[in-house]
Amino acid sequence: MSAENVWAVPERLDISGIREVLAQARQAIAARRLQFDFAAVRQVDSSALALILACQREAGRAGGQLVCLNLPDNLHSLARLYGVDALIDGKGQSA
Repeated sequence: MSAENVWAVPERLDISGIREVLAQARQAIAARRLQFDFAAVRQVDSSALALILACQREAGRAGGQLVCLNLPDNLHSLARLYGVDALIDGKGQSA
């Protein structure tokens, strides 16, 4: 996939703005931008996991596969804590 297929995830992924981010993510998926780059993310809570899982489902319904790039360590830690790390690992993350 080319750089035009990458969506830059916003810096903040927490409950206060997750609805807006989800709307943006859905637009990205509709435009076939299925690589989500988390490099800019600085603040997360468990709603970030819900966002990823919802976007994976939506991408699958659209016939694609969501690829998460540059997932931050704190998001990996939350995924392990909630037992969903296997659902977000192995999807194209890079360090």
